[in-house]
Amino acid sequence: MFGYLSIDKDLPENQAGVFHTFTCGTCLATKKLFGNVARLWVGNDVNVLSVLFHSFLGVNAVPYKGRCVMSPVKERLLMETDKITEDLAVYNALLFYYKLLDDYRDERSLLSGIAVRSFRKVRNKARSIRPDFDEAISERLSELYEKEKSGCGILDEVSEPFAALSRDVCIGLVGEKADRNLLGLCYNVGKWIYLIDALDDLGKDIAKKVYNPIRAAFGGEDAREIVGRNYDELQFLFYNTLNYAAKCYNDLELKAYSCVLRNVFHISLRNKTEEIFGKYISGGKK
Repeated sequence: MFGYLSIDKDLPENQAGVFHTFTCGTCLATKKLFGNVARLWVGNDVNVLSVLFHSFLGVNAVPYKGRCVMSPVKERLLMETDKITEDLAVYNALLFYYKLLDDYRDERSLLSGIAVRSFRKVRNKARSIRPDFDEAISERLSELYEKEKSGCGILDEVSEPFAALSRDVCIGLVGEKADRNLLGLCYNVGKWIYLIDALDDLGKDIAKKVYNPIRAAFGGEDAREIVGRNYDELQFLFYNTLNYAAKCYNDLELKAYSCVLRNVFHISLRNKTEEIFGKYISGGKK
């Protein structure tokens, strides 16, 4: 469930530069707390959250020129770490650990077992910093595992734990300042992430004979046939979720870094949805 949140590729270069500066902030916070290896798993998802929470809380990014591992010769704009980037570095590390654990639970392979053990030290430190994050992630993903294990075929129900986890993390980062619009945005984006990951993996999961919520909901043995047969219902589900997210974002009326945030919540998520639907529907079905 990593890699779905990001800016759209057509975002103007100067605005994309703002997003990349936030990327540096999360990456440097991860290095500060967990060392260089953990930086490999800092993705765009957590950087979108960094932009969102900095904007909502009115905390300005503090850029400076410097060199890093990605730009060892030429100076580039980096970002000072702060409480938000450090909390998100902890969240990202914990979520990645539990993803590794889930992979091992599914595969029981030697490599997945080694990956879990190698990342356990990072998880233990992250848990010591924010035990509430670890508890929330563990609890919600356990709920999700039980629903998936039971073969749940109700998409709103099976996506609930991951959506609720996104809302929980929002509360953990923002506290009492979190209003219903921010919570609604995080909840619906979390729901979309779970659903788009299921759609993206549908063909692979059928081939591997493992659980996929979309297949559980609609039945079938061929990914293209499943999506084609249920296209209208799936489109309604996905775009209803995105419309709720966009409404919550609009009602927040955020000013800071709005060029990035509008691009993500109005454009990028919709383009990603159409891209993944396009894997199954030739030419795009309207």
